[in-house]
Amino acid sequence: MQIIVADDYFVVLSSIRTLFEQEGESYRIAGEAHNGRGLLALLGARSCDLVITDFCMPDSTSPMDGLVLLGELHARHPSLPVIILTMTSYPPLIRKMFDCGVRGIVNKRAMNHELLVAIRAVASGQSYLSTQLEADALRRIERQTAGDTHAADALGALSVREVEILRLHLQGLSFKEIGAEVHRSATTVSQQLSGAMQKLGLLDNSQLREYAKAYGLTC
Repeated sequence: MQIIVADDYFVVLSSIRTLFEQEGESYRIAGEAHNGRGLLALLGARSCDLVITDFCMPDSTSPMDGLVLLGELHARHPSLPVIILTMTSYPPLIRKMFDCGVRGIVNKRAMNHELLVAIRAVASGQSYLSTQLEADALRRIERQTAGDTHAADALGALSVREVEILRLHLQGLSFKEIGAEVHRSATTVSQQLSGAMQKLGLLDNSQLREYAKAYGLTC
């Protein structure tokens, strides 16, 4: 199986290479990219059977990651299986990844134990969600339901664009930079960010960061 891998950390790419070397000739890396635009360019020049990519690959020179990248991948290569590496366990974001055509999602912390399992599952036509991410997501839903009815109701209320704007805002991108990524004006981005925070019952960036940390919105 020919696999293209994308991650902005050398240590992650190295770990994946080591996993494949230990596995033998079954899996071979057909190319490596360090950001979303590099991944798209590589796929335009080289064929493969599977893509493994980090969900968050911030790049100030050419931002292209997250749901925007997944949407572009699915539009250009609709039949190409994609496995995501991520730290997020935010249920709506996980659901939206699958909605973008992703076939497998693996917790980065469990990558050495779960990535090969995910590859085998996806190769056989199944979907895969990391057991740790699934457990974390269930705990977060239970905690929200038990402790904050509004948060539980808001859990699935955000649109795909609102989730993506929140994520990019948490990365420190300006409204103009976010707008360039999601193809909206800075004013529209500001309005959608405010609307998303209102849905979540958050008043400022400090509360947003705490929410993201508590409920697994960060990557």
